[in-house]
Amino acid sequence: MKKIGIKEKRAIIKLRGLGHTLKEIGDHLKVSGEAVKYHLNVFKKQCKELHYSKVFSDYFGNVFMTVNGNTASWSTKIVNEEDK
Repeated sequence: MKKIGIKEKRAIIKLRGLGHTLKEIGDHLKVSGEAVKYHLNVFKKQCKELHYSKVFSDYFGNVFMTVNGNTASWSTKIVNEEDK
């Protein structure tokens, strides 16, 4: 079984947010749809237990949010050496 690291977990979250199916994400990462489902459920559970900004920060680095009226804009700075 392929180990799913932080880079793959980020990809799972991003691709699911873009509307890809579990199978499509699994095929892209060469893992099963069940593995994708498991990691999404872990992420969802963490978001319920902790503040979502803490969870996103753990996965993607520092997350800054500014609110302009009803619109929120996000910027991230990933400081993980794995991504370089």
